[in-house]
Amino acid sequence: MKRVLTAVVLIPVVLAVVFKAPLWAFAAVTALFGLLAAYEYLNIARKLDAGVPIIAGLVQSALIFGLLVLALRAEADRTAISAAAAVAVLLLLFPLVVLAYQMRLAEFRSAVISTALVTFAVPYVVVPFACLVMIRSFPSGWFFILLLFFMVWSGDIFAYYIGKNFGRRLIAPRVSPKKTWEGTIASVLGSALVAWLLSAGAPRIEGWLQASGGLTSASVFGSPATLQAPPWWVPLMLAVVINVVAQLGDLAESMLKRAADVKDSGAILPGHGGMLDRVDALLFAAPVGMLLFQVTRNFFYTR
Repeated sequence: MKRVLTAVVLIPVVLAVVFKAPLWAFAAVTALFGLLAAYEYLNIARKLDAGVPIIAGLVQSALIFGLLVLALRAEADRTAISAAAAVAVLLLLFPLVVLAYQMRLAEFRSAVISTALVTFAVPYVVVPFACLVMIRSFPSGWFFILLLFFMVWSGDIFAYYIGKNFGRRLIAPRVSPKKTWEGTIASVLGSALVAWLLSAGAPRIEGWLQASGGLTSASVFGSPATLQAPPWWVPLMLAVVINVVAQLGDLAESMLKRAADVKDSGAILPGHGGMLDRVDALLFAAPVGMLLFQVTRNFFYTR
């Protein structure tokens, strides 16, 4: 029951932010979720090596997210370029700073391992959340965010219920003893079905949301972007690739938790565990989704 109630409360909030928030506000909310996930990752990493500097990892993540939000809030090319340059410098210098700081540790082995673990928060957590912001910046980016979320969510639902009731063959027993091939295949098929239905109904969804005041049709660049139903194979291809990498993301977090001997990444979401537990699939799906949407998005726009 807690799991259902949490979903009932959170999903409308997430969708409202996706549809209505300006890009900088969407980035700010995304950054908040990203920082929570980064904090939970760093706590898990601390169990792998006691020398992991959690505060330093959070500062690193907060600075990158903050620069991204400020650049979008300013909406000026020069500011955006300056912020991007600052982020690049941070990414290059931060591991060196942390490594120098970790030299204080008595065990140099711990210094090296803890530095690697804390800087891994950037590619593992920060970059995927930044990719969500990039997807949202596309013309009609709200739809691609919706498509990504529903492909991941539906795949998770199909995998859970089919795997629980009909699963027999384990896919990775050492990593996740309850995941089965039957659930995995159902996840891919379910995700493909949902992606096709959403894509086929994209013009109607856009029209209904505009008529009800649910969104503004202008892109972040100020030009209208009208959706159309793409060829049938486009959403199916997107769903198969994104679903597979999403399931790998789920398994990757399971492996991380097993290595640290923890059950959940946190307890912030009743019935769901931690934030990292809820976004583990998105951490792999968002970067891949951003690249695939960049390549295929013209199929979704009217000419």
